[in-house]
Amino acid sequence: MAFTHLLVLAQGDGTLHNKTTFTDLFDDNSINPFWTTYTTEGTVTETGGKLQMVRPAPDASAWAGPQVIITDYRMVGDFDVSVTIDMTGMTSNIDGPQALLQIYDGSYTFTMGGQKLSGSNYVNAWTNDPSAVGTYYTANTGAFLDAMKYRIVRSGSTITSYYDNGGGWTSHSTGTATSTGPARIALQAYTDASGSTVDHTATFDEFYSSGLWQDV
Repeated sequence: MAFTHLLVLAQGDGTLHNKTTFTDLFDDNSINPFWTTYTTEGTVTETGGKLQMVRPAPDASAWAGPQVIITDYRMVGDFDVSVTIDMTGMTSNIDGPQALLQIYDGSYTFTMGGQKLSGSNYVNAWTNDPSAVGTYYTANTGAFLDAMKYRIVRSGSTITSYYDNGGGWTSHSTGTATSTGPARIALQAYTDASGSTVDHTATFDEFYSSGLWQDV
């Protein structure tokens, strides 16, 4: 899976090292200088008080892949991260464009977010290790709204995902991580070429984190 957009939190300036919170409201129409953007197609911008990822309609034979922003600083030990995602600008199709919140420690990955699949829209959670979560793939069709909040909490080796579609945080899935190393936090928008004939836009807002950040 090749990344088409990558926004990495700049390493080495000490701004987040040993901090216990990091908030980005994406509200000044300029990407925070602690983020670095790598772009091969489409755009990643901060506009209208949001972080916006535009995935252009690809050639029918193209691999659209994901757009990603990911921290180069890592969260150590227990942590709590959340973000608001708006998928109004993503159109349902047979491959189901997605907008996601993800943690990654170099070995273990846990991802949750929304998917707009033809006929049904989902709140999803999954991991790269089927044994790490009670169910490898957990979908909830009734919970999905175009604009809602997603959250991942790590406590020891327990990973719990939550969503908030207006009624407060609701537990979505929980399980045991196979590794609990320093974790990078990512936001991503994904589409697949075979189902994408129009541009797709995902917006992200109100990124919050609680836990120890380190430059490792």
